[in-house]
Amino acid sequence: MVIKAVIFDLNGTLIDDSEIINEAWRSAAGSIGIRLPVDFDFIRRGLTSSDIITKILKVTNAEEMYALLKRRSYEINKNIDRSLLFPDVIPALDKLKQKHKNIAIASSMEPNLIERLLELTGLKSYVDGVASSKEVKNGKPAPDVFLLAADRLGLGPGECMAVGDSPNDILAGKAAGMISIFLSRKNEKFEGAYTNIKSMEELVENGIGDLLFRQAPDSD
Repeated sequence: MVIKAVIFDLNGTLIDDSEIINEAWRSAAGSIGIRLPVDFDFIRRGLTSSDIITKILKVTNAEEMYALLKRRSYEINKNIDRSLLFPDVIPALDKLKQKHKNIAIASSMEPNLIERLLELTGLKSYVDGVASSKEVKNGKPAPDVFLLAADRLGLGPGECMAVGDSPNDILAGKAAGMISIFLSRKNEKFEGAYTNIKSMEELVENGIGDLLFRQAPDSD
């Protein structure tokens, strides 16, 4: 089946805002006396705020959960204007558009923040569809948000490629039935991915470019 669309995770994949997000969580956790685990940046990627609170921070008290969400939202909103695109993003998106590929976002961030980031970074003109984990029953690594993004493009999951910077993105994309590409500019690897790449340039060039722009093999 031919790949007709690429569905991207947003934060850490297209937008260089990991430190903003980590700072927000560090401040929120510190406000109730919690220190983030040393591997927090990696293990929280792709998860919803609620899952970060319950699965990583191990907070289940409703009052503390509310305090964490409120502080995290405040810190992100305060600093979101510092968010920047990675330099390799626009040239790759330009090539996808030249090849008539649809582009969508499947993010765990809230819809209003996704919209704000798309406007801020200039991505909005490239994006044909947006889905947030806040709109579905289950967040990543469940497939729901990628399936919603594909549906909003009017495509089947087998016609889409998923790209993200976390194992949760890849597991979600694979569960949705999509070829799933792990993108790490830090050269991290995830064995569960179809393949690992270090830049957006690699996505549209060489072997992955052939996969995108020609006939695609089965996703399994």
